[in-house]
Amino acid sequence: MSEIVPENLLWINSKQAAKLGISDGMLVEVSSSKGAGLIRAFVTDHIHPETVFMLHGFGHEAQRATRCFHKGMSDSVLSANVSDKVGGSPALHDTFVRVRAL
Repeated sequence: MSEIVPENLLWINSKQAAKLGISDGMLVEVSSSKGAGLIRAFVTDHIHPETVFMLHGFGHEAQRATRCFHKGMSDSVLSANVSDKVGGSPALHDTFVRVRAL
């Protein structure tokens, strides 16, 4: 997978990106009430204008995790410690973020 997706990207709707002054490949800051980090933008029409998306499993700080060490941002930096009541997994859909161009 790391050959197909070598770096985690933040998917953002093209109209929203234009409003924020964000272009494809630009480094942006994503922040929530829990934390913040830097990630490159992937500007696309294939995502709802009120959401953003990033893959889980990237941006680790452990240097031995060579396939994902400092390759994009870790979504866990942004997420509150909330569990999905049905499946028990992290409630990744409950995190509200702010995105800004650098």
